[in-house]
Amino acid sequence: MKQRKLQAPHVVIAVTGEGAAVLRSNCGPDMLTYSAKGLEKAARDMREPGATKH
Repeated sequence: MKQRKLQAPHVVIAVTGEGAAVLRSNCGPDMLTYSAKGLEKAARDMREPGATKH
C-alpha cells in the first residue's frame, strides 16, 4: 500500500489486563466516533443469546 501511495484510515487500540489503553490512529475525531459506534453495536450484538463470540 505504501508503494502505491494508498492511505486507509486505521485505528489501533491496545488494552492491558489492568484496563490501561493506548490508541493510535491516522483519522480524525469524526471517524473515531463512527468506529466507536460500530464497536458498541458489535458488543451489544455479542450479548444476544446464541451470538457468535469470536
